[in-house]
Amino acid sequence: MTKDGEKRTKRKRALKAVEEREKLLRLVLGTLPVGVAVTDRVGDIVLANAASKLIWGDTIVSGRQRWVQTKASWHDTGKSISPTEWASVKALSEGKTSLNELIDIETYDGQRKIIQNSAAPIRNAGGLIVGAVIVNENVTERVRAESALRESTNRLQHLSRRLLAVQEEERRHLSRELHDEFGQLLFAITLHLDTAKELAGDAARSSLDECAVLLRRAGAELRSLVLELHPTMLESAGLEPTLRWLAEQHEQGTGIAIQVVGHLNDVPSNLAIACFRAIQESLTNVMRHARAQHVWIELNQTDSTLELAVRDDGVGFDATKTLDQAASGGHVGLSGMKERVQILGGELAVDSKRGHGTRIRIRLPLVPPITEPQPTA
Repeated sequence: MTKDGEKRTKRKRALKAVEEREKLLRLVLGTLPVGVAVTDRVGDIVLANAASKLIWGDTIVSGRQRWVQTKASWHDTGKSISPTEWASVKALSEGKTSLNELIDIETYDGQRKIIQNSAAPIRNAGGLIVGAVIVNENVTERVRAESALRESTNRLQHLSRRLLAVQEEERRHLSRELHDEFGQLLFAITLHLDTAKELAGDAARSSLDECAVLLRRAGAELRSLVLELHPTMLESAGLEPTLRWLAEQHEQGTGIAIQVVGHLNDVPSNLAIACFRAIQESLTNVMRHARAQHVWIELNQTDSTLELAVRDDGVGFDATKTLDQAASGGHVGLSGMKERVQILGGELAVDSKRGHGTRIRIRLPLVPPITEPQPTA
């Protein structure tokens, strides 16, 4: 075979190899679930797969003029995208790679879609930009579902907050009724009992004295119940003094040494109530289960966060198992604490090991995490 024949044969083989690679490339592009398009140096589309055509409306307009024809805006702001802001244009003019830009588009057949847009420059062996590759993914349904889920979550949180507010209002009302009605009733009984003691003989005096003791005990229990249902000092004095009072009450009632460490500034009423209920439940759990000698209530506040903790030196428990039981409804107190904190956008964590005490940590944002939904007209 002559040299010319060998050259022709090599050229044919090279062309065939190129054709086979192009065929393989088109097959690969055709199987991809995302839209892929390739432009040349001036921005004309030289290759686009079926998924890309499906996204844009069964046709791809080539040339720079298509950026003028395309109606598109940034999904987060709604601002229109100028021709120079497109990822592919920046890839060609600046060599910039852009990833996962969320864009609202109107396709060439008039449909409105949300796409995730990426582009990167294609460089030759010398490093010069010779084109760009564009990747589009139709995320319309996913984004709309995420938006609907966020809205549903926000509404659920709003309803949960309202439920907590109604619950606290019921506690306030019950506290007031107990104080006003039963408090006055006990006081009246005490007055009548004192009168009866003066009129009764010696035989009845000891029984009447015992009744007086029981009435005083009932009065003390009533005052304690009223304060636990709704501590009025939470509104008048604030969270820190109320927690210090709560610690003193539990210390006197249980004999467990309770120390409050740290300080708080002004706390919004909804957070103050949530913190009070959480600390109240934590101290009750210590009294019932921990067999502790000492308890520390730790207070900390920054410009954006409220942090509280209840730590004891008791017997401890299996925190993972208990939290799992709480999640399935097996531990109503701990589950209720966690739900109340989470409704307000916070976190509750339990650190405990058998024989090493327990620490319950609460972290709440001072700035509301969500905007409550506005009523529709």
